[in-house]
Amino acid sequence: MRLSFKLFIAIFALHSVVSLVSCGRRSHQESELKDLSENPFWAVSKPGDERLVNGHSLSPYFAAAKAKSLPGNYFRDLIGENKSISLKYREWPAYQPGIFYGGTIYHPKIGAPFSEWKSLDWSSFYNELFHAWWGTIFTSSAKYAADRGALFTQERQTHYRRAHPTDPRLAQEEAYSETIATLAMYFYPTFAPDFPSRIGFRSLADFGYNRGRTVAPVSHSDRPGFTPEAESTWPNEAEYAVVFRQLFDSNPPN
Repeated sequence: MRLSFKLFIAIFALHSVVSLVSCGRRSHQESELKDLSENPFWAVSKPGDERLVNGHSLSPYFAAAKAKSLPGNYFRDLIGENKSISLKYREWPAYQPGIFYGGTIYHPKIGAPFSEWKSLDWSSFYNELFHAWWGTIFTSSAKYAADRGALFTQERQTHYRRAHPTDPRLAQEEAYSETIATLAMYFYPTFAPDFPSRIGFRSLADFGYNRGRTVAPVSHSDRPGFTPEAESTWPNEAEYAVVFRQLFDSNPPN
């Protein structure tokens, strides 16, 4: 994640809290939740999950994500195929592929109690979790052969070459990971400040294709190899649908 995107989602989170608190009236806070569901539209648990919560480096994070009712398909694939993923503390989130196997997720909340993890922390974690899943599962698993055929086309390669002339596939991956991080700000449960026991989840209708809201560009124009056009190179609706189904097992709304 780059600074400007992190700043954006931090401002988004702050704005959400301020909008609830500024009125100072319970009636307003209740109205913020009236259109939210008590349950997410994605499956929090699936058959076989009980076998994935022990023994893998990601198992505690999967359990914590389930406790928050966050989507777990990336965890299921990585743990289910026993991919070697290390998790280490670092001030700035990142994913480093392994030379011979697996890789390492770096994150500033590694080692902290999950009770201290906020929406921004989960957003940045899902960004890096996606990279781990993409590099060790998506690009090689037969399960995703059809999705690779849909995404790895000459048209998409030409599109993402605008953002990274020498490695358009990397630009494509970044567009998806930034979109996942953006979506995480919406699938994270919403709390009402005066009603801490009440949480709600946004409906499927809130997750339509919307540039700058649910869909992020490649970004990273400050990194070597990326061009200024990275800030204006977006996934299209067909790509978004593929990524959305992988995350939620559901098609996005039209």
